[in-house]
Amino acid sequence: MNFRNFKFFLLLFFFNSCSKEELKNPNSNIPISGVTPSTQFSSKLNSNETANDILFNQQWYLKNTGQMTYFNEKLKEGIDLNISYPQKYTGKGVKVLVVDTGVYFDHPNLAPNLLENYSLDFSDSSLGSKKVSKPKIDKKENPHGTKVAGILAGAYTKENGFRGVAPDAKIASANVMSYLKNLNQISYKDMALKLYNHIEKNKVQIVSESLGYSGFEFNFLHENIDSLEISEKNFFTIRSSGNYTCANALAQKYLNKNPSIKNEVDNFEFKNLESSKKLSPLAKTYFKAIRPHLSSMDIEKSNPYRITVGGINHQGILFDRSSIGSNIWISGFAGDKASDLIHSSKAETSTPIRILTTTMPESKNENAKTDFDKGLLPENKKGFYTTEAAGTSMAAPMISGVIALILEANPNLSYWDVKYILAKTANREILAPDPIPYCIKILNIIGDFSSNFMDLWKIEWVKNKAGYFFHNYYGFGLVDADKAVKMALKMKRDEIPSPYKGKTIVHIKNMLHTNYQVIPPNSGIISELEIKENLIIDAVRVSPYINAEKADSVAIQLVSPDHISSKQLGTRSTILYPGNSMIRLSTDELKVENASYTVNEYNSSAYKDIGAYLTNAFYAEQSQGKWKIIISNSSLDKTFYLDGWKLEIYGH
Repeated sequence: MNFRNFKFFLLLFFFNSCSKEELKNPNSNIPISGVTPSTQFSSKLNSNETANDILFNQQWYLKNTGQMTYFNEKLKEGIDLNISYPQKYTGKGVKVLVVDTGVYFDHPNLAPNLLENYSLDFSDSSLGSKKVSKPKIDKKENPHGTKVAGILAGAYTKENGFRGVAPDAKIASANVMSYLKNLNQISYKDMALKLYNHIEKNKVQIVSESLGYSGFEFNFLHENIDSLEISEKNFFTIRSSGNYTCANALAQKYLNKNPSIKNEVDNFEFKNLESSKKLSPLAKTYFKAIRPHLSSMDIEKSNPYRITVGGINHQGILFDRSSIGSNIWISGFAGDKASDLIHSSKAETSTPIRILTTTMPESKNENAKTDFDKGLLPENKKGFYTTEAAGTSMAAPMISGVIALILEANPNLSYWDVKYILAKTANREILAPDPIPYCIKILNIIGDFSSNFMDLWKIEWVKNKAGYFFHNYYGFGLVDADKAVKMALKMKRDEIPSPYKGKTIVHIKNMLHTNYQVIPPNSGIISELEIKENLIIDAVRVSPYINAEKADSVAIQLVSPDHISSKQLGTRSTILYPGNSMIRLSTDELKVENASYTVNEYNSSAYKDIGAYLTNAFYAEQSQGKWKIIISNSSLDKTFYLDGWKLEIYGH
């Protein structure tokens, strides 16, 4: 593996999970969205609140009764994780490692659940890491890991009612993202090896990772980037999908070089997207550089042995920056702003409601959005909590917490059993079916693409041939904790059979060399590849080898065999959308340029682990038969070529 310097990985992580303000000031408590609010909110209690419920009643993601929030917004009842209180299962006996910045274990909600002598400290050891009771923490540490830990397994406190999803699970910390880390001590490869050896040796059951690479990073195109094998037999790895739908890193660099358009950009009317036609050429270029960066473009999130988590807001709508893709398995709450919907604009969404969780007391600041976070209210005088956490980094520990509840109910479940339970019990009914990135709406108006550009973006839930509904934005849906625990108990009592009992997961693949099949502009081609083995599918990975000078105009769909209908209408999974993030800035950052699709030769790529996209859309279907890949060219004047493709099936 071409492992990157740990310093580079650290930088990418914080671009993934934190705002620019947090990067500049690690002690800040600015919302992860990076918005510095100008509007302040008063914080009156609901009339039915009691003193010892005051924070629990603000944890709407645990129990949403339609309460009033610290943001003066009344919620819609029932959009939550569906946990019954008082809890019968609390994660007791389950060991969890939070891989993040260091966790502040002197916190009153985290100290009781400290897993003694299980933490890894990467901050000051000459060997790169050492096993400790708890990691070193000082006021320079970013509170991100502390926020994650509180959501996952904050202990119940009767003084304010705060608790995590699994309030009796035991937690340890691996501070791989610590600000205190000596970046020259250890490479990312060595860090990862130490980390996963530690997990297996100490029988940690759940690894919660709210981290990843930044937008416009295409590490799935790099050879052997994920060569570390993760054993599904011994622990569960849960990772956030990322916060890069409508990523603006390139647009911001472009704006820095063209400051004359700042007012035009800042004053753009999102409620009237047609007005984008009247933008100046420079301003149009700015908006053309804002692109959705798919979660599946991070190879570590396209590993079938990780559970990738998307994020939604308090309305049951996709969080507007939650990275999307066919690799997502399940969704939790990210809070904050809603995505656009196909038939509505950003101007029609309500006040962003964020996540209440634990934080470091030194991290409160006067720029906070609520009186609560300013420390002006009696329930947060010491600054132990924040109500302004947001992002898929907060959704991932919710899933980790629910898995802790499942494992307490049935400790004998395998990795694949748990994935099966999450998919089978997920709630899709309360989710908006038609989110769409606002940047795609704009790109449809001002971009240089064919007239059918929006077709794939408008696809909602897809029902596969095994009866599962799947969405590239939500996975199988919002996690449902009570239903998942009940199903785990039924499997324990053999009332529901495990589809994996006595089964071994098999990995098969087949490849096809198409010798540069031509894909004309504004057109598409279909290629077929046969799988002879008949497995029940658990995951599929596809690697196309495409020669394209304008990679953001490439669209990819994968179609499964149809064993039911004579019409041969298999399930379709969108793998890559047109208008994707495969663009670049010129060297002087004054222009947005086309980028080539770099995995473009069958002979040099087919036998390597490179350019693979994971899709979960075919879960539980049969693998045998003719699979089809559809490659579409949405450019107006470029010819593309398909040199071949590889299909991998994980199944039983």
